Amino acid sequence: MWRFTKHEPSQPIRDPIEGEFFQEEDDARTARHLVRESIQNSLDARNGQDQVKVRFTFGELAEVPAFRLYAGLNGHLEADGNGLQNPPGPEDGVRFLAIEDYGTQGLTGDTEQVIDAESDKENRFFYFWRNVGRTGKGKGNLGTWGLGKTVFPASSRINSFLGLTNRSGEPKMHLMGMTVVKSHQLNGAQYQPYGYYANWSDNMPMSITDREAIEDFRQNFHIERNEGQPGFSVVIPHIVEEFTVEMLQREVTEHFFWPILKGDLAVEIQEDVSTSPETFIDREYLESAIRRNNRNRLDQELSDTIELGLWASSNPEPHAYAFQPTKGPAADWNKVRWGTNGIDGLIKCVERNLPFAVRIGVKLKTSDGLDQTHFATMYGKSVGYNGRRHSYFCRQGISVSDACATNPPRFVCLIVVDRGELAIMLSASENPSHTRFGMTDRLRNDYAFGIFQTIKFLQLAPQAIARLINQADRESDQGLLSDVFWRVADRREIKRKPKDVKGDETGTEQPDSPPPPRIQAYELRQSDDGFDVSDNVSSENDLEHIDIRAGYASASGDAIKNHSQWDFDFTNPTRSEISINGEGCRWESEAANHIRLFDVQHGFKLRVSGFDNRRDLVVTVRSRKASV
Repeated sequence: MWRFTKHEPSQPIRDPIEGEFFQEEDDARTARHLVRESIQNSLDARNGQDQVKVRFTFGELAEVPAFRLYAGLNGHLEADGNGLQNPPGPEDGVRFLAIEDYGTQGLTGDTEQVIDAESDKENRFFYFWRNVGRTGKGKGNLGTWGLGKTVFPASSRINSFLGLTNRSGEPKMHLMGMTVVKSHQLNGAQYQPYGYYANWSDNMPMSITDREAIEDFRQNFHIERNEGQPGFSVVIPHIVEEFTVEMLQREVTEHFFWPILKGDLAVEIQEDVSTSPETFIDREYLESAIRRNNRNRLDQELSDTIELGLWASSNPEPHAYAFQPTKGPAADWNKVRWGTNGIDGLIKCVERNLPFAVRIGVKLKTSDGLDQTHFATMYGKSVGYNGRRHSYFCRQGISVSDACATNPPRFVCLIVVDRGELAIMLSASENPSHTRFGMTDRLRNDYAFGIFQTIKFLQLAPQAIARLINQADRESDQGLLSDVFWRVADRREIKRKPKDVKGDETGTEQPDSPPPPRIQAYELRQSDDGFDVSDNVSSENDLEHIDIRAGYASASGDAIKNHSQWDFDFTNPTRSEISINGEGCRWESEAANHIRLFDVQHGFKLRVSGFDNRRDLVVTVRSRKASV
């Protein structure tokens, strides 16, 4: 039965903070966390080379089992100040979600361990049930149950979940449950936030192993796991109302298409326990999905990325090798060392509308002085639109969703690091929800100074490689006009060699008459924190498009070529605090420092603002006349 431990007067009263359970969060985001954490930990517990199968099943608990479920729990769910935001009423019933994995090891380890052991041996059971915000996982694992398990109570309207595990080579199954509320009072007593569904030994919750109790649990929640089937089954009672098959299907497809395409993972989603499976997501399902017509650009971009992943999963030979610079800034793609053929192979692929693969070599220097080159692979493909999704960064099967900037214009990209020391290093840099990379204590302790520049080098790969391909393939534009301001010399003012002179009829040498000034179709003006590009009323030229590039000047090198998205990023103006507003034209962000204007009308105007006016800004403008 359920029991909460009474508060000890000698201890401070504390509320749980992990996962920020009691902050309102939209259901789509909660579903994303639930899918990501449950599947990535199943992949981490993979049993050898077996395919991992994860099954999501919705169901409704009957009245009598529901009554037994609440034994010892009801009073705590009704206590004042328990922090529950949307507790269910008696008329709501008990809608639940069961999540089961197969092809995994289950929660291994000594079930009776209650304190840290001197041994380094991993104990998943101990760290899952008896720790909050701590993990026993070693290097190279996908995630951490220390914080990952918080998604289970966060997905329940009563902040509760139950778990049944079976371990390899052990016939006995183990059942426990947990409820997490705020510290609260009941019948005049103060209680701790954590309650357990367990067998109790004195004041210590222990796993339930009674076969009758476990069979009752299996039947009531329609759990498929039997004795002899290793793995872990989680039941979330009172699942948040908006969780649906479609929501889970979308999150699984977006975040785990790579291990599914590789054959490492298959996911089954069942809307009701009494029906056949609604959706079985495997490689065949994804192949069928990318053949279907999508209704909007975002769906098309995901479909194109999955199609790229389908090609990449066949392990194609790389078309180019790129190595991190050994001199200068470690994240500088302008100083990258290319293999024998440079980027010629990539350009040919883009010209033929074919996908390409780049092997990216980076140096990893550990704190003990070991210095070796390790590789990631970037896959890319040119597409006919400007996307808005992040480039996909897959580390050991898990998509680190915010690791890269927006897909470069007219490309979809996928970076894969499947194994080895590079995967271990990236794991050490991830935040608890595995959505981005950052400098962590573990990264500082295990690797030499400058390691985060290596991570940035990988993150910048999609934008940088797409830019290099475009620059190498770009046709020259003879109608170039470059404008520079903020204390940087205008390129038009560069001194030219004097022209030859010739004589007039009297024999007196006269210089050639200067050609009449060329009237540009636009005007470029500096503003307080940016620039304006507008129509030149003196010009009658009709324009096909205008290309605008910008960059901060540095002591050496070309400001435009040396631009970094960390300075500013036109593809993500909000993050860069850049404002782009246009009238009489349509604009698109072609790259981090490149804007192209289309459908340019007479009287057009574009204002770009929000730059750091303590730095010198260089702006170049190219216009192309409309064909007559």
